[in-house]
Amino acid sequence: MKAALLWSIASFLTLIGSAVAADPRAAQLTYEPWAKSCIGTICFVGSGVRGACHPSGGGLLVFVDDKSLGLSAYLATKRPLQSAISIRIDQGNPVVISDHKCVATSCGGKFAIDKEYVERLKRSHTIVVEATDGSHTRIGVSLPLVGFAEAFDGPGTEPQAREETVSKEKMKEMMERAEADKREYECKD
Repeated sequence: MKAALLWSIASFLTLIGSAVAADPRAAQLTYEPWAKSCIGTICFVGSGVRGACHPSGGGLLVFVDDKSLGLSAYLATKRPLQSAISIRIDQGNPVVISDHKCVATSCGGKFAIDKEYVERLKRSHTIVVEATDGSHTRIGVSLPLVGFAEAFDGPGTEPQAREETVSKEKMKEMMERAEADKREYECKD
């Protein structure tokens, strides 16, 4: 249950994430600030970056509960990854996530971290997530770590539950609009 929840949240955060693509709109980046959300005793500290077209994104999520720490990284891509995902803090040696999963337009993976790794993130400037996709194109995102320490050590916000009844017609309309938006903002190879 917990793993499914983490995967769902992290997959959603992928949508806020910058892949290197032939479309120049993918390089028009918007960075999300580091933010902390908590559900009970499980907290997530995340950030992402996205381009002006879809898919072009990536993100990072540090999850914390009373028993463990972990780091999840995601890259938006039209093609499955050919290589493992690598995570590099500043100019340090990369950590490789060889066991990644691809869902729809994103690929990601996670690994366990310890308190020392979190302290290193707090003192560092950037974290880079990279991989090679099926067309041998290097994709990656560089996230500034400005604000990570404050978000990690600060209080988390509880996501607001929203209950809403949506008719079948309204749901169909919303799905059609989402597809139209996706086509309008689709990256060109």
